[in-house]
Amino acid sequence: MVGLLLEGCSTARIPGMADLASTRASDQAAHPFAVDSPSRRDEASTEGALTLLEGIELYDNGAFERAIDKLRALRNQPTPLPIRLAALKYLAFSYCLIENYVLCRQTFDLALSVDPDFKLLGPELGHPMWGPVFEQAVSAHNREHLPVSVGLARGRWQNIDLWRAKGISP
Repeated sequence: MVGLLLEGCSTARIPGMADLASTRASDQAAHPFAVDSPSRRDEASTEGALTLLEGIELYDNGAFERAIDKLRALRNQPTPLPIRLAALKYLAFSYCLIENYVLCRQTFDLALSVDPDFKLLGPELGHPMWGPVFEQAVSAHNREHLPVSVGLARGRWQNIDLWRAKGISP
């Protein structure tokens, strides 16, 4: 049943248990929700994957508010990065579908802060409800993370009126 649900989704492949078990320890240690022992990591991966699949099933059935409750629980669990990102994506989609665009945008912002390379697939990006919200989040993320040299150059021109030459009054 879950396989059919996942086949019908137009999203990227959800990581299987083999993918989750191969998550490098360095990736886990670099994240704030790092898990300290391999057995706890496998347990967290399995629990997180099951919670994610339950949330996606609720989402696919149109129970967006119940999906939100299920997927928000993953924010507090020490799950691998792919599971956390998939949960954040479906969480943002659910918020947009219940027309809570503020939380949708904040969830996309969170996903981009967790992984700056977070992207939506073509069909997802073109969606009329969350596509524009995601593009705004990406645009804001890119503006906030300018290279230092560009930020310094922009700061130099901050208090200069480029429309008026110095010493000339209207």
